[in-house]
Amino acid sequence: MRRYTLIIALLVAAFFSSGCAVYQTTPVYGHEPSLRVVVNQPEYLYVIPSFGVYFVPNISTEIFFVNGRWYYSARGVWYWGAGYRGPWTYIEVRHIPRQLRKLPHDYRTRYRSEYYRVPFGHWEKRRQALPPRTKHNPPAYVNKYKSNVYLHPKNPDVIFHDGYWYRKHKGIWYQGKSNTGPWRYKEIGFLPKAVRKLPPDYRKKKPGKPYKQVPWAKVEKKYRKKMEKRDREWKND
Repeated sequence: MRRYTLIIALLVAAFFSSGCAVYQTTPVYGHEPSLRVVVNQPEYLYVIPSFGVYFVPNISTEIFFVNGRWYYSARGVWYWGAGYRGPWTYIEVRHIPRQLRKLPHDYRTRYRSEYYRVPFGHWEKRRQALPPRTKHNPPAYVNKYKSNVYLHPKNPDVIFHDGYWYRKHKGIWYQGKSNTGPWRYKEIGFLPKAVRKLPPDYRKKKPGKPYKQVPWAKVEKKYRKKMEKRDREWKND
């Protein structure tokens, strides 16, 4: 009993030193009681673009932000919360986002060269501060890259895929129904896989290989039904 008490005391001290408060959670059926964490608001998070996962740095526990929700892992047991301070609700592993299920345990070191720092809550600011509409007219041709990803010839940061246009502006992704906008903030975890997996240097590649120039009218015809469905959904939102 004394040994268990000492371990808990050491864990509490460690969490307090890293900006966290710790207390005991209600036991989850079939699981031992787990430490519950309340985190002081961090100045920034790190995001791993290939996974669409944000994580809180400089603390000795695992707290993530994915697709509008916070997730906390403690000794293999997962919880979710609406805010970074909880309260936390138990969730089965099969119900957590796929990105978290596939995230390796050594993600902090394995993806060190890939992840980058973002201000805390930047996604909320991006929802309000949308990029301006672009002035490029509908293209006569688009450059096909891979996996049915098409790039605007005059603005390679504007991408067409599966009925929607996507634009990267100041490192943040947005979605639109037209190549000129208007744009809506798009959480990186909700981006289509083909767009999310584009290599960092895709804009620098010159037309030709791996590009193939395709008439826009042909692409528009191919995705007409999806684009009509998109327009209806856009109008109803």
